[in-house]
Amino acid sequence: MNRLGLAWYTFMEILSNKRFADKVTDAILEDFGGAPQKEATKAKPRAAPEKPAPAPSAPPPQPAQSRDALSLISLFQREGRLVDFLKEPLDAYSDDQIGAAVRDIHRNCSGVLERVFSPKPVSGKPEGESMELSSGFNAEEYRLVGEVGGTAAASGTIKHTGWRATKYEVPQWSGSPNAQQIIAPAEVEVLK
Repeated sequence: MNRLGLAWYTFMEILSNKRFADKVTDAILEDFGGAPQKEATKAKPRAAPEKPAPAPSAPPPQPAQSRDALSLISLFQREGRLVDFLKEPLDAYSDDQIGAAVRDIHRNCSGVLERVFSPKPVSGKPEGESMELSSGFNAEEYRLVGEVGGTAAASGTIKHTGWRATKYEVPQWSGSPNAQQIIAPAEVEVLK
């Protein structure tokens, strides 16, 4: 799995799975010398770094080939105004106003997602149907939730069909090195 796919998968899992989010938080805290949220079974001791690296004042420009994530979020912003929506405080708006705004954002961002990744369900069965998994099933395609007793054969109800990208067509970055961190440029209306 490439880094963009891993980042997207991790992002979606953190939003939908509290236990996964807690594990990610613990791993991050351990990497930066903090204590995990909950005591784990026995964590391996980490060697302390010789001296801490100074914090950069601004993120360094990324090489063009690793800008895929920013290219993707730029597409969502340009075509669906997703970043504007996610950064907007919603407390001042009614549910009807939010719902009306979300309709266009959903349609436009869905078009980007389809054009770039063309996601299809991992499971061939719809949510709510029962499913049998034989022992040795691919744990990257199917995640057991609920009362899990191991990773051998299992039967249960499909809670989420999962998603698989059937293509990967993130536009390649072609801008200047100074603009590699820009998701969307500021817009200035010129008045005459």
